[in-house]
Amino acid sequence: MLINSISSVRGDSGLEVDYTVPDDDATSVYLNEVVYIVFNTSIPTNANFTLTDDYGTSYIEGDEYITTNVDNDTIVFTHTRWYPDKVYNLTMTETSTNTTYTWSFTTQNFGEYSAYIVIDFWLWTIQFFMLFLAIIIILSVVKTEGVINDENTRYK
Repeated sequence: MLINSISSVRGDSGLEVDYTVPDDDATSVYLNEVVYIVFNTSIPTNANFTLTDDYGTSYIEGDEYITTNVDNDTIVFTHTRWYPDKVYNLTMTETSTNTTYTWSFTTQNFGEYSAYIVIDFWLWTIQFFMLFLAIIIILSVVKTEGVINDENTRYK
């Protein structure tokens, strides 16, 4: 996985963003991209995370996304799938210092996403055809061996 650096953000408590995946303000982010935010130190236990989109829609943690604190310094946002061509805003607020950190990214547009669907369709079609062809070959070999065995027993 490629991890991109961003300019660090520093809060009053000394908490600093080391990097995010995807970058802050990234565009054409894959719809299944998992978002990582890595800090220079442990994330305060009183930190609150929110996820909104460019229309102001708030997403509910637990229903539409999950945050996981990894090694006390990394937050991972996982989800079922981002929507195409949408700006997402991730915000963390430290309630003790009232410091806010915000990141945003834009997902790939529907045309980019559709290209992946078409490619996946053709890959699955080719795989299905190859499997079907393999089954036909195996069945014809088995049938041919059965005919040969029948003819050999007939002449004895």
